[in-house]
Amino acid sequence: MNRFLLAFALTFGLAVGAQAQSNSSTSEQTGTSNTATVTQSGGAVSTVDQGAAGAPATGNTATVSQVGASTSDVDQTGNNNVALVDQIGTANAATVTQSGDGNDGRVVQGYSGGTASNNDATVDQTGTGHTGSILQGLSGTASDNGATITQTGASQSARITQGSFGADATATGSTASVTQGGASNRFFLDQGASFTGGVGTSTGNAATATQTGTGNLGSIGQGLDIKANELGPVYASASNSTATMEQTGDGNLAEIVQGGDNNIATIQQRGDSDYSRRFRIEQGGNNNRGALMAVSGDDNNATLTQAGNGHVTRVEFAGSTNEVDVDQVGGDGNFVYFNLRGTGPNTGTSTNPGQAGNVDGNTVDIDQDGSQNTLSGSIQGDDNDVTVSQTGSMNGVGSGYNGAGVDVSGSLNTVDVLQNGMRNAATVLIGSDSNMADVMQMGNDNTATVTQN
Repeated sequence: MNRFLLAFALTFGLAVGAQAQSNSSTSEQTGTSNTATVTQSGGAVSTVDQGAAGAPATGNTATVSQVGASTSDVDQTGNNNVALVDQIGTANAATVTQSGDGNDGRVVQGYSGGTASNNDATVDQTGTGHTGSILQGLSGTASDNGATITQTGASQSARITQGSFGADATATGSTASVTQGGASNRFFLDQGASFTGGVGTSTGNAATATQTGTGNLGSIGQGLDIKANELGPVYASASNSTATMEQTGDGNLAEIVQGGDNNIATIQQRGDSDYSRRFRIEQGGNNNRGALMAVSGDDNNATLTQAGNGHVTRVEFAGSTNEVDVDQVGGDGNFVYFNLRGTGPNTGTSTNPGQAGNVDGNTVDIDQDGSQNTLSGSIQGDDNDVTVSQTGSMNGVGSGYNGAGVDVSGSLNTVDVLQNGMRNAATVLIGSDSNMADVMQMGNDNTATVTQN
């Protein structure tokens, strides 16, 4: 399945000025067309302030280059400002704060040699059309770093990479966070993702993102090989990493892609109207847990793909005319639980988080390929359609969270179960009127139980 958010082009430019070295530097500029360039080495501290209250500064550029355990603070007020911070070494800290129009804030830590460790970077932007980027261990290795981008306004773009772009990109023990409020914003967050055909490794990292507004797009990748000439990622190596994304609003797109074992992916989308929201989770490896997709609102589209063994996923729906597609391929011992009752812990609307709406007219398609896979789920509503296909031996529809198989309460619902293999079991419970259940089993020693009340 192709990564639908990956068709983008990014160009990062670095400007490093030449100026006398200083362990402590402060630059304050008020007015227009000003430029500040700072070059430091050896435990340096730099502060650049451009613009002040009542005296906005326009067309300014601040460039800071530091080597070795340094701190940089750039504060820009006004229009058309650019801040570039380049730090080499360990234990660096950089903060860029921008307000106004058309600003560009960039922090690069560990560019030369591609190594960054114990660094912290923060970009905070307010306005319209801003671009914020933090690159740690660009072309190589990032460990124990922290990166935070906060953007308020419309048409913002954020980019965080930790241990990315290199042939053997590696990210370990790092955290990254993106927060965007407004409309038409987008972000791309990668930890241990190679863009040059190498091996991307992500170990013990955490990525979180929150978007509020309409028409937003978000993408998180951990432990991937994203080749320049391909639209889809190749699973590399990620372990014990977590990725969490929350979107509130309409017309949003979200994805999380993880390669490796023992990872956790969570996407939660909320909306109050009939505008489409799309999201997907893709995991390759074994024993990935808590792949949770939670939906509120109508006309949503959710896709989950897991390749490998021992995966667990739970799908929560509150709303109508939603579509969910779950594929667990080429593995054994996987488990899926779905809840179309509007009662899950993350269901509801943005204005009433605990109040779920009608759960009608939804379509759920679940495919499991392998042995000893299980599925369980509940429907409470009308005109829902659930299709389950299991290929392999000793698969079950009817174990897990509620142990009841597929439990249907409502009218005009359809449940289709197809099992192809040996020693499979299926249980379907149906209450209310005008529902239909169809269980087809191909193979030997299979059992099926259908109860209609």
